[in-house]
Amino acid sequence: MTMVMNFRKNPKVYQLLSPNNFTNSYFMANKPLILVTHGWMVDGTSTSTQLIKDAYLDTYDVNVIVVDWRYVSQINYPSAATKTEDIGHKISDMLIAIAKHYAFDMSRVHLIGHSLGAHVMGSAGSELKNNGFTVGRLTDAARPFFEVPRLLKGFSANDAAFVDVIHTNIDFLGITNPRGHADFYPNGGYMQEPCCHSARDVRNNYQHTCAYYYFKESIRGNIFKAQKCSDFESFLSGKCVTNETSYMGEMCTPESHGKFYLVTKDPISFF
Repeated sequence: MTMVMNFRKNPKVYQLLSPNNFTNSYFMANKPLILVTHGWMVDGTSTSTQLIKDAYLDTYDVNVIVVDWRYVSQINYPSAATKTEDIGHKISDMLIAIAKHYAFDMSRVHLIGHSLGAHVMGSAGSELKNNGFTVGRLTDAARPFFEVPRLLKGFSANDAAFVDVIHTNIDFLGITNPRGHADFYPNGGYMQEPCCHSARDVRNNYQHTCAYYYFKESIRGNIFKAQKCSDFESFLSGKCVTNETSYMGEMCTPESHGKFYLVTKDPISFF
């Protein structure tokens, strides 16, 4: 596993991090820390991580670390899934080292993972709590093997002070049931425009990838206003118009709790 620091002032420059050596590190202790990682069968150069990393560096003055665990993510899914906890523990070790070296407040840490990477980040958050630290936020989700608690833990709302989840392609590659403090279901969590080129194509999994495109767009300022509701049908029929609203993605606040629904209208240039 590698952890790569990226910088807004010079986005083409990066720095490999080691928990044992912060000499000449460009880490900005007075700025928030964003960690982003990929899912199964890809690596730290994947679209999911690069889009989110670039969106943050273009928009905010923050520390961004890309976590690359390619040597595990590219083995068969069941084996990769069972190793997410080990990867998460390594991330936790790095964050603890950062917290101690810089007296850095873990409430300023935001862990972002897509697909299997969300469970890597959940494991990191859980291990940090076991060591007396609580990260501020954890975002995203994936499904296979993690809907069955007896098989693998997956991530939960206990892994960070605030956990928000974007559900896309539920009942197939995405998580169906709520897992966070705030759970967002764009278009009910089913058909995603304009990502719905192939609803059952596991290799390309366009609908499943919509979660990180939505999140990237929210960082850049596109607003995804959602309404709290018990289910998508009630939302569509107007039964929840007086309910609490929230914003899916970067603009979501810790005050948001429950299930939120929205319809994405005009296609944003995701691709």
